Amino acid sequence: MTNSPLHVRDDQLLLYAAGDLAEPHVREVSVHLEHCANCRARLAELQGIFCEIRSVHLQIAAQPLPSSAGPRALLKAQLADLPRGGTSVSERSKPNAWTSPQRLLNWSSAVAVATIVLAVIFMTQRTPRPAAPITSMAVTALSDMPDARFTPGAVVAATQGQVCSDSESQANIPVAMKTQVLHQYGIADAPSEAYEVDYLITPELGGATDIHNLWPEPYDHTVWNAHVKDQLEDRLRQLVCRGDLDLATAQRDISTDWIAAYRKYFHADQPVPASSLTRIQS
Repeated sequence: MTNSPLHVRDDQLLLYAAGDLAEPHVREVSVHLEHCANCRARLAELQGIFCEIRSVHLQIAAQPLPSSAGPRALLKAQLADLPRGGTSVSERSKPNAWTSPQRLLNWSSAVAVATIVLAVIFMTQRTPRPAAPITSMAVTALSDMPDARFTPGAVVAATQGQVCSDSESQANIPVAMKTQVLHQYGIADAPSEAYEVDYLITPELGGATDIHNLWPEPYDHTVWNAHVKDQLEDRLRQLVCRGDLDLATAQRDISTDWIAAYRKYFHADQPVPASSLTRIQS
């Protein structure tokens, strides 16, 4: 993840504004716009340009078309007055239906519309914006906290003695369940290196392999990431197995607000450096 987030392309913004963007991408563009002031300003700019185009178009459409009867009769009269040798200079200089003020106004308006459209095209091509792959917008949607609607937490019936046995192997999460979690959170296109589908309540604390106990946890996108939560999981298990903390309390604290639980059990407002963990956990 770079320090300078990528932006949504102009063509995507135009489709989004017109309501024609493909459904799988609408949510991702909406999430990106919530966090990107530059793209919100660009969207407003494009909408303003096309409001001007529409206004000019309506002005043209509102003007009544001239009747063809008058110009046709005038043309017949002019043809009847022409000498056999052709048209005189004075006759050629007379105004006709194509050079009438009304017609010139219509043509001027049409040229104005065409100029605006060409300006939009030129501006888009002349100043290309860095493309924002949908995957990058999916990364920005990753949160350091799970959505409680999808991931309230789930546990198995286990005692302190059972969770503190010698076996600490992490249960395997089925691939189909991981896919379901990503679709549920609307980030199916997020690159796999940006997150891990992990347990809210880890199995080492009695957490269940259940869709309600899983969420896409960011690796490095936020300060409070998967590596920091691993520290908390180890700390809570240590306290539970040492008899300093009740298992039910540990499960409740980590599932309710794991960041608050980290601050509570590490007595720190920010993640603790790895070099200080041994001193704190002893």
